[in-house]
Amino acid sequence: MTEGTSKNYYVILGGNNPGIYDTRPANVALHDFKPLVPIVVVCTNREDAESIFLLHHCIFSVVDADDAHGMIYRLQHWKDTTADLQVNRPIYAVKCGMQTGVFVGYSWSDIEHFITVPAGKKYSPRWEGFFTIVDALVFMVKKPGYNLPLVSSGAPLPPPPTPTRTKQLRFDFPALSSTSEASGRLQVPASPTKTEFVGPSRAGSPVKTTTTPSSASTAGRSLTPASRGVDELTAAFRDVLGGSPGLMFLRRFVRAPPSMGGMGNPPLPPLMFGEEADELLQRSGVEGADLLTLLQIRVHARTVESFTHHVGLSLGWSTRDATRLWDIMKVPDL
Repeated sequence: MTEGTSKNYYVILGGNNPGIYDTRPANVALHDFKPLVPIVVVCTNREDAESIFLLHHCIFSVVDADDAHGMIYRLQHWKDTTADLQVNRPIYAVKCGMQTGVFVGYSWSDIEHFITVPAGKKYSPRWEGFFTIVDALVFMVKKPGYNLPLVSSGAPLPPPPTPTRTKQLRFDFPALSSTSEASGRLQVPASPTKTEFVGPSRAGSPVKTTTTPSSASTAGRSLTPASRGVDELTAAFRDVLGGSPGLMFLRRFVRAPPSMGGMGNPPLPPLMFGEEADELLQRSGVEGADLLTLLQIRVHARTVESFTHHVGLSLGWSTRDATRLWDIMKVPDL
Protein backbone atom coordinates (compact mmCIF):
# COMPACT_ATOMS: atom_id res chain seq x y z
CA MET A 1 0.00 0.00 0.00
CA THR A 2 2.77 2.44 0.79
CA GLU A 3 5.74 3.89 -0.96
CA GLY A 4 9.04 4.20 0.86
CA THR A 5 7.90 2.44 4.05
CA SER A 6 8.50 -1.14 5.11
CA LYS A 7 5.87 -1.46 7.82
CA ASN A 8 2.23 -0.60 8.37
CA TYR A 9 0.57 -0.57 11.79
CA TYR A 10 -3.20 -0.91 12.01
CA VAL A 11 -4.83 0.56 15.11
CA ILE A 12 -8.38 -0.68 15.75
CA LEU A 13 -10.39 1.75 17.92
CA GLY A 14 -13.60 0.37 19.42
CA GLY A 15 -15.44 -2.74 18.36
CA ASN A 16 -14.86 -6.30 19.52
CA ASN A 17 -11.15 -6.64 18.71
CA PRO A 18 -9.35 -3.38 19.50
CA GLY A 19 -5.57 -3.40 19.34
CA ILE A 20 -2.50 -2.76 17.19
CA TYR A 21 -1.98 -5.17 14.30
CA ASP A 22 0.77 -5.75 11.75
CA THR A 23 -1.78 -6.60 9.06
CA ARG A 24 -5.23 -5.21 8.51
CA PRO A 25 -7.95 -7.45 10.02
CA ALA A 26 -10.28 -8.85 7.37
CA ASN A 27 -13.65 -7.21 6.67
CA VAL A 28 -13.10 -4.23 8.97
CA ALA A 29 -14.65 -0.93 7.86
CA LEU A 30 -14.85 -1.56 4.14
CA HIS A 31 -16.89 0.11 1.40
CA ASP A 32 -20.02 2.08 2.35
CA PHE A 33 -20.92 3.80 5.63
CA LYS A 34 -20.58 1.39 8.54
CA PRO A 35 -21.33 1.67 12.27
CA LEU A 36 -19.28 4.21 14.20
CA VAL A 37 -16.76 1.66 15.41
CA PRO A 38 -14.43 0.02 14.81
CA ILE A 39 -12.32 2.78 13.25
CA VAL A 40 -9.08 1.74 11.58
CA VAL A 41 -6.10 4.09 11.89
CA VAL A 42 -3.10 3.14 9.74
CA CYS A 43 0.34 4.42 10.79
CA THR A 44 3.86 4.13 9.42
CA ASN A 45 5.54 3.69 12.82
CA ARG A 46 4.87 1.94 16.09
CA GLU A 47 5.17 5.07 18.26
CA ASP A 48 2.27 6.80 16.52
CA ALA A 49 0.19 3.62 16.70
CA GLU A 50 0.70 3.30 20.46
CA SER A 51 -0.11 6.98 21.02
CA ILE A 52 -3.33 6.73 19.02
CA PHE A 53 -4.39 3.47 20.67
CA LEU A 54 -4.60 5.34 23.99
CA LEU A 55 -7.78 6.85 22.59
CA HIS A 56 -9.44 3.46 22.72
CA HIS A 57 -9.01 3.19 26.49
CA CYS A 58 -10.06 6.75 27.32
CA ILE A 59 -12.86 7.21 24.76
CA PHE A 60 -14.00 4.36 22.56
CA SER A 61 -14.12 1.69 25.27
CA VAL A 62 -16.16 3.84 27.69
CA VAL A 63 -18.70 5.37 25.29
CA ASP A 64 -21.63 3.44 23.82
CA ALA A 65 -20.81 2.08 20.38
CA ASP A 66 -23.60 4.14 18.77
CA ASP A 67 -23.09 7.38 20.74
CA ALA A 68 -21.52 9.74 18.20
CA HIS A 69 -22.18 12.74 20.42
CA GLY A 70 -20.28 11.23 23.34
CA MET A 71 -17.34 10.19 21.17
CA ILE A 72 -16.90 13.58 19.55
CA TYR A 73 -17.32 15.47 22.80
CA ARG A 74 -14.59 13.40 24.45
CA LEU A 75 -12.32 13.73 21.43
CA GLN A 76 -12.68 17.51 21.52
CA HIS A 77 -11.95 17.72 25.26
CA TRP A 78 -9.39 14.99 25.90
CA LYS A 79 -5.98 16.57 26.51
CA ASP A 80 -3.93 13.67 25.13
CA THR A 81 -5.53 13.78 21.70
CA THR A 82 -3.47 16.86 20.79
CA ALA A 83 -0.15 14.99 21.11
CA ASP A 84 2.21 15.57 18.20
CA LEU A 85 2.46 12.69 15.78
CA GLN A 86 5.58 11.97 13.76
CA VAL A 87 4.20 13.29 10.48
CA ASN A 88 4.64 16.52 8.56
CA ARG A 89 1.94 15.96 5.97
CA PRO A 90 -1.87 15.85 5.97
CA ILE A 91 -3.68 13.02 7.72
CA TYR A 92 -6.20 11.52 5.29
CA ALA A 93 -9.54 10.18 6.49
CA VAL A 94 -11.60 7.99 4.15
CA LYS A 95 -15.13 7.61 5.49
CA CYS A 96 -16.58 5.82 2.48
CA GLY A 97 -14.42 3.99 -0.04
CA MET A 98 -12.82 0.71 -1.05
CA GLN A 99 -11.02 0.81 2.31
CA THR A 100 -12.03 3.21 5.03
CA GLY A 101 -9.91 4.54 7.85
CA VAL A 102 -7.52 7.27 8.93
CA PHE A 103 -4.09 7.19 7.28
CA VAL A 104 -1.26 8.83 9.21
CA GLY A 105 2.09 9.45 7.51
CA TYR A 106 1.13 8.52 3.95
CA SER A 107 1.10 10.55 0.77
CA TRP A 108 -2.02 11.00 -1.31
CA SER A 109 -0.66 8.67 -3.98
CA ASP A 110 -0.56 5.88 -1.36
CA ILE A 111 -4.30 5.94 -0.72
CA GLU A 112 -5.82 7.50 -3.82
CA HIS A 113 -6.92 4.11 -5.12
CA PHE A 114 -9.13 3.61 -2.03
CA ILE A 115 -11.61 6.21 -3.32
CA THR A 116 -11.87 4.78 -6.81
CA VAL A 117 -15.27 3.16 -7.19
CA PRO A 118 -14.92 -0.17 -9.00
CA ALA A 119 -17.31 -1.25 -11.72
CA GLY A 120 -20.64 -2.47 -10.36
CA LYS A 121 -20.44 -0.53 -7.09
CA LYS A 122 -22.91 2.24 -6.30
CA TYR A 123 -21.55 4.35 -3.49
CA SER A 124 -20.07 7.85 -3.32
CA PRO A 125 -16.59 8.02 -1.75
CA ARG A 126 -16.14 10.45 1.14
CA TRP A 127 -12.69 11.57 2.24
CA GLU A 128 -10.86 14.62 3.54
CA GLY A 129 -7.39 15.72 4.64
CA PHE A 130 -6.61 17.00 8.16
CA PHE A 131 -3.59 18.08 10.19
CA THR A 132 -4.69 16.57 13.53
CA ILE A 133 -5.80 13.10 14.46
CA VAL A 134 -8.70 14.60 16.44
CA ASP A 135 -10.21 16.33 13.41
CA ALA A 136 -9.78 13.20 11.31
CA LEU A 137 -11.53 10.99 13.89
CA VAL A 138 -14.36 13.51 14.34
CA PHE A 139 -14.87 13.40 10.57
CA MET A 140 -15.04 9.60 10.72
CA VAL A 141 -17.62 9.61 13.53
CA LYS A 142 -19.99 12.07 11.86
CA LYS A 143 -22.18 9.57 10.00
CA PRO A 144 -25.85 9.71 8.97
CA GLY A 145 -28.37 8.42 11.49
CA TYR A 146 -26.45 9.07 14.71
CA ASN A 147 -27.13 11.48 17.58
CA LEU A 148 -25.48 14.75 16.64
CA PRO A 149 -26.91 18.11 17.78
CA LEU A 150 -27.04 20.93 15.26
CA VAL A 151 -24.17 23.38 15.83
CA SER A 152 -22.45 25.88 13.59
CA SER A 153 -19.57 24.61 11.45
CA GLY A 154 -16.42 24.12 13.48
CA ALA A 155 -18.12 24.73 16.84
CA PRO A 156 -17.51 22.25 19.67
CA LEU A 157 -20.39 20.03 20.68
CA PRO A 158 -22.21 20.69 23.96
CA PRO A 159 -21.99 18.00 26.68
CA PRO A 160 -24.00 14.90 25.74
CA PRO A 161 -27.04 13.75 27.73
CA THR A 162 -26.41 11.74 30.85
CA PRO A 163 -25.51 8.14 30.04
CA THR A 164 -28.00 6.89 32.65
CA ARG A 165 -30.99 5.49 30.80
CA THR A 166 -34.39 6.32 32.22
CA LYS A 167 -36.00 3.55 30.20
CA GLN A 168 -34.37 0.50 28.67
CA LEU A 169 -36.55 -0.40 25.73
CA ARG A 170 -36.79 -3.76 24.01
CA PHE A 171 -36.96 -3.55 20.23
CA ASP A 172 -36.22 -7.24 19.74
CA PHE A 173 -39.72 -8.64 20.13
CA PRO A 174 -40.99 -11.30 17.71
CA ALA A 175 -43.20 -10.35 14.80
CA LEU A 176 -46.63 -9.02 15.62
CA SER A 177 -49.30 -11.63 16.13
CA SER A 178 -52.44 -11.69 14.06
CA THR A 179 -54.67 -11.18 17.06
CA SER A 180 -56.68 -8.02 17.40
CA GLU A 181 -55.01 -7.45 20.76
CA ALA A 182 -51.62 -7.11 19.10
CA SER A 183 -52.90 -4.96 16.24
CA GLY A 184 -54.70 -2.51 18.49
CA ARG A 185 -58.04 -2.82 16.67
CA LEU A 186 -61.15 -1.98 18.64
CA GLN A 187 -62.75 -4.90 20.42
CA VAL A 188 -66.49 -5.40 19.94
CA PRO A 189 -68.33 -7.48 22.58
CA ALA A 190 -69.83 -10.72 21.21
CA SER A 191 -73.07 -10.09 23.07
CA PRO A 192 -74.67 -7.09 24.80
CA THR A 193 -73.11 -6.47 28.20
CA LYS A 194 -73.50 -3.85 30.85
CA THR A 195 -70.47 -1.71 31.56
CA GLU A 196 -70.22 0.54 34.60
CA PHE A 197 -67.56 3.10 35.25
CA VAL A 198 -67.12 5.92 37.71
CA GLY A 199 -66.04 9.40 36.71
CA PRO A 200 -65.93 12.80 38.39
CA SER A 201 -68.91 15.10 38.24
CA ARG A 202 -68.65 18.84 37.75
CA ALA A 203 -68.77 19.23 41.52
CA GLY A 204 -66.01 16.69 42.01
CA SER A 205 -68.17 13.91 43.51
CA PRO A 206 -68.30 10.45 41.91
CA VAL A 207 -71.08 9.89 39.41
CA LYS A 208 -72.04 6.36 38.36
CA THR A 209 -72.91 5.95 34.70
CA THR A 210 -74.26 2.87 32.97
CA THR A 211 -74.09 2.10 29.26
CA THR A 212 -75.79 -0.86 27.59
CA PRO A 213 -74.68 -1.98 24.12
CA SER A 214 -77.41 -2.29 21.55
CA SER A 215 -77.50 -4.18 18.27
CA ALA A 216 -80.31 -2.04 16.88
CA SER A 217 -79.47 0.00 13.82
CA THR A 218 -81.38 2.50 11.73
CA ALA A 219 -78.79 2.53 8.92
CA GLY A 220 -78.29 -1.20 8.36
CA ARG A 221 -75.21 -1.52 10.61
CA SER A 222 -74.60 -2.52 14.21
CA LEU A 223 -74.17 0.34 16.63
CA THR A 224 -71.58 -1.03 19.03
CA PRO A 225 -70.57 1.04 22.06
CA ALA A 226 -67.37 1.94 20.26
CA SER A 227 -69.01 3.11 17.02
CA ARG A 228 -71.79 4.93 18.85
CA GLY A 229 -69.29 6.61 21.14
CA VAL A 230 -67.05 7.64 18.25
CA ASP A 231 -70.05 9.00 16.37
CA GLU A 232 -71.01 11.06 19.39
CA LEU A 233 -67.44 12.30 19.75
CA THR A 234 -67.35 13.09 16.03
CA ALA A 235 -70.50 15.16 16.30
CA ALA A 236 -69.14 17.02 19.30
CA PHE A 237 -65.84 17.79 17.59
CA ARG A 238 -67.60 18.79 14.40
CA ASP A 239 -69.54 21.40 16.34
CA VAL A 240 -66.30 22.74 17.77
CA LEU A 241 -64.11 22.44 14.68
CA GLY A 242 -66.77 23.27 12.15
CA GLY A 243 -66.13 20.12 10.14
CA SER A 244 -62.37 20.70 9.98
CA PRO A 245 -60.29 17.86 8.48
CA GLY A 246 -58.29 18.06 11.70
CA LEU A 247 -61.00 15.93 13.28
CA MET A 248 -60.28 12.99 10.99
CA PHE A 249 -56.59 13.35 11.81
CA LEU A 250 -57.34 13.18 15.52
CA ARG A 251 -59.49 10.09 15.11
CA ARG A 252 -56.66 8.30 13.27
CA PHE A 253 -54.06 9.42 15.77
CA VAL A 254 -55.73 9.31 19.21
CA ARG A 255 -56.93 5.91 20.43
CA ALA A 256 -60.48 5.57 21.76
CA PRO A 257 -60.67 5.06 25.55
CA PRO A 258 -61.75 1.69 26.98
CA SER A 259 -65.20 3.05 27.87
CA MET A 260 -65.76 3.67 24.15
CA GLY A 261 -64.55 0.26 23.05
CA GLY A 262 -60.85 0.98 22.83
CA MET A 263 -58.21 -1.44 24.00
CA GLY A 264 -57.94 -1.34 27.77
CA ASN A 265 -56.32 -4.64 28.74
CA PRO A 266 -53.45 -4.62 28.14
CA PRO A 267 -53.37 -0.82 27.77
CA LEU A 268 -51.98 0.28 24.44
CA PRO A 269 -50.47 3.77 24.09
CA PRO A 270 -53.10 6.50 23.86
CA LEU A 271 -51.38 7.89 20.76
CA MET A 272 -51.14 5.71 17.68
CA PHE A 273 -47.69 5.69 16.07
CA GLY A 274 -48.32 2.72 13.82
CA GLU A 275 -49.00 -0.94 14.53
CA GLU A 276 -45.37 -2.01 15.06
CA ALA A 277 -44.42 1.04 17.11
CA ASP A 278 -47.55 0.76 19.28
CA GLU A 279 -46.82 -2.87 20.03
CA LEU A 280 -43.24 -2.21 21.06
CA LEU A 281 -44.04 0.88 23.11
CA GLN A 282 -46.81 -0.98 24.96
CA ARG A 283 -44.59 -3.96 25.76
CA SER A 284 -41.76 -1.67 26.87
CA GLY A 285 -44.05 0.12 29.33
CA VAL A 286 -43.54 3.61 27.94
CA GLU A 287 -45.77 6.02 29.85
CA GLY A 288 -48.15 8.61 28.45
CA ALA A 289 -45.98 11.57 29.40
CA ASP A 290 -43.05 10.06 27.49
CA LEU A 291 -45.29 9.46 24.48
CA LEU A 292 -46.22 13.13 24.42
CA THR A 293 -42.53 14.04 24.58
CA LEU A 294 -41.83 11.65 21.69
CA LEU A 295 -44.59 13.28 19.67
CA GLN A 296 -43.22 16.76 20.38
CA ILE A 297 -39.74 15.76 19.28
CA ARG A 298 -40.94 13.83 16.22
CA VAL A 299 -43.01 16.77 15.00
CA HIS A 300 -40.17 19.26 15.32
CA ALA A 301 -37.15 17.08 14.46
CA ARG A 302 -36.39 17.26 10.76
CA THR A 303 -33.69 14.59 10.77
CA VAL A 304 -33.06 11.31 12.54
CA GLU A 305 -29.90 12.85 14.02
CA SER A 306 -31.93 15.59 15.67
CA PHE A 307 -34.56 13.08 16.81
CA THR A 308 -32.09 10.71 18.46
CA HIS A 309 -30.23 13.59 20.10
CA HIS A 310 -33.31 15.12 21.70
CA VAL A 311 -34.85 11.79 22.67
CA GLY A 312 -31.62 10.99 24.49
CA LEU A 313 -31.56 14.44 26.05
CA SER A 314 -35.21 14.37 27.19
CA LEU A 315 -35.82 10.67 27.94
CA GLY A 316 -32.36 9.14 28.29
CA TRP A 317 -32.94 6.62 25.49
CA SER A 318 -30.03 5.03 23.68
CA THR A 319 -29.35 6.10 20.11
CA ARG A 320 -30.16 2.56 18.93
CA ASP A 321 -33.64 2.62 20.47
CA ALA A 322 -34.41 6.15 19.26
CA THR A 323 -33.27 5.35 15.72
CA ARG A 324 -35.41 2.21 15.66
CA LEU A 325 -38.47 4.18 16.77
CA TRP A 326 -37.79 6.82 14.11
CA ASP A 327 -37.80 4.07 11.48
CA ILE A 328 -41.12 2.53 12.53
CA MET A 329 -43.06 5.51 13.89
CA LYS A 330 -45.90 6.53 11.59
CA VAL A 331 -47.86 9.76 12.07
CA PRO A 332 -50.98 10.07 9.85
CA ASP A 333 -51.37 12.85 7.34
CA LEU A 334 -54.30 15.20 7.37
